[in-house]
Amino acid sequence: YLGGTDYEYGYGVAVDGDGNAYITGSTYSTNFPTTSDAYQTIYAGGYDAFVSKLNPTGTGLVYSTYLGGNNYDYGSGVAVDGDGNAYITGYTYSTNFPTTSDAYQTSYAGGWDVFVSKLNPSGTGLVYSTYLGGTDYDYGYGVAVDGDGNAYITGETYSTNFPTTLGAYQTSHAGGYEDAFVAKFRTVDRANVIVSKTGNGPLNVGDTGIFTVSLHNNGPNAAHNVAVTDIDVPTGWIVTPSMGSWNPITSTWSVGTLNNGDSATLTISGLVATAMAGTTLTNTVTETQDEQSQETQTATASITVNPLANVIVSKTGNGPLNVGDTGIFTVSLHNDGPNAAHNVAVTDIDVPTGWIVTPSVGSWNPITSTWSVGTLNNGDSATLSISGLITTTMAGTTLTNTVTETQDELNQESQSASASIVVNSVADLYINSWSSKNNPLLGEIFTITFKLGNRGPNTAENVVFTLPLPSGVEFVGVEVDQGTARYDPATRTITWSLGDVVVGDPYAWVRVRALDVGSFIFRPTLTTDTYDPNIESNIQTVTVNVQAAGEPSETVHAQTVGMQKTGAPFIGIVLAILMILGGLITPKKH
Repeated sequence: YLGGTDYEYGYGVAVDGDGNAYITGSTYSTNFPTTSDAYQTIYAGGYDAFVSKLNPTGTGLVYSTYLGGNNYDYGSGVAVDGDGNAYITGYTYSTNFPTTSDAYQTSYAGGWDVFVSKLNPSGTGLVYSTYLGGTDYDYGYGVAVDGDGNAYITGETYSTNFPTTLGAYQTSHAGGYEDAFVAKFRTVDRANVIVSKTGNGPLNVGDTGIFTVSLHNNGPNAAHNVAVTDIDVPTGWIVTPSMGSWNPITSTWSVGTLNNGDSATLTISGLVATAMAGTTLTNTVTETQDEQSQETQTATASITVNPLANVIVSKTGNGPLNVGDTGIFTVSLHNDGPNAAHNVAVTDIDVPTGWIVTPSVGSWNPITSTWSVGTLNNGDSATLSISGLITTTMAGTTLTNTVTETQDELNQESQSASASIVVNSVADLYINSWSSKNNPLLGEIFTITFKLGNRGPNTAENVVFTLPLPSGVEFVGVEVDQGTARYDPATRTITWSLGDVVVGDPYAWVRVRALDVGSFIFRPTLTTDTYDPNIESNIQTVTVNVQAAGEPSETVHAQTVGMQKTGAPFIGIVLAILMILGGLITPKKH
């Protein structure tokens, strides 16, 4: 016996090459014998079809399963192939008869529908299961299978819209009551190829973007003529398949055969260009193959590219300048894009004390030394002016100012800039002068002493002292304690080249002979490469009154300008006395 406590009917039987018996029919029992791992172990309602496999000795069930929905289901015929797959046909009134997702007809059409089911060798699952019918009564009675696994079903139909194929022997219902039908089902291999895709990121401009397409065949069969289409490859990016080939014209990766359990990858990589800044690169692939797949055959991935705002920072400084001039540093910002720059700030810790900082946009914080610009859109510019007085303490120095820019977005430009203002050195030269004789007599030799001083603050460079001799005196000699002095008889000019004069007091002693009676003015001039705003007003002239022999003595008048309280050096006084005495005792030359 084979049954439960209610009604059971056996309608079809088949035997495989090993002597196992396959039986189908219908049962009304809730306790029909089933095996623990069978496809359907619970009664679904109404009459259920059943499929049972008995071992060759009839002593036990290899497997046994219900096959049905919640209404009436009858198994009429069974066949078995060389692999042990069982093919069952019958008819059903159930709207929820078990079908597979990719079956030929997955929905109940009305009336009675034929069913065709293929059960795997272990009886644990359906290879396929489908309705077959129109809107009227359709019954399946017999099934056969060939060596290729094609199933042949026959029965009868009352439906005028029973499924037929184009070119079939008879595609229309002949009228009357039922027509016989013959249908052939082929087993379609299934290869569940899983398609996935990833993208690295977020990235910055200049980084390498990588999309990776991954294929994995979850089986149960090999997938043939596998191909992946990707029309979203960015221009210039390189496509590298792990197997097969890539056709850039058709944007197709021809994988070929992917066996059950095999995997393959496609790598798409390239430089993230400036034009991609602030965008999302989206890439979608579509996979095709000969076999059916229950997996989604498309996959999408994205790469986020961070915004790029190439803010150019530049800085200028005017100059060279002199003490008393106005120094100006100018910081310039320009956003070369392609995106807006947010939270732009410029730090400047080198602002000279007392100088004024004026931004064209945003605000300046003197405590943090920060210019808060805010948002600088693509193409926008902004400036910061730093200006102030060039003071004496800056003389002879170089003012250097460096700024550093920050922002939220990536900036490929240098974010710091420096500028310098050269402040010229300044010196305060002066000349004090006096004569060795109050009232030299005609024919006498006397000495004019010139003390050249530098009040600083810097060294006076390339100082030249020039003294044209007035008519009425004759050049006798000149001595200096720094540099060199020479007399040009053609121009009657003494030129004293001192070189660089540090803060101090060089001396020159000019000896002349009085040739005429009268007042003679000795007015020297000074030149220097170093800036000296007072050089003309700090030169002292000497006026000497030459008298005829026997005339009363008169005081020599000398104009003193800006004498500093330095005192006369002791050695200078001694030399002056010796020169005076020398002049008195030296024989006059004619």
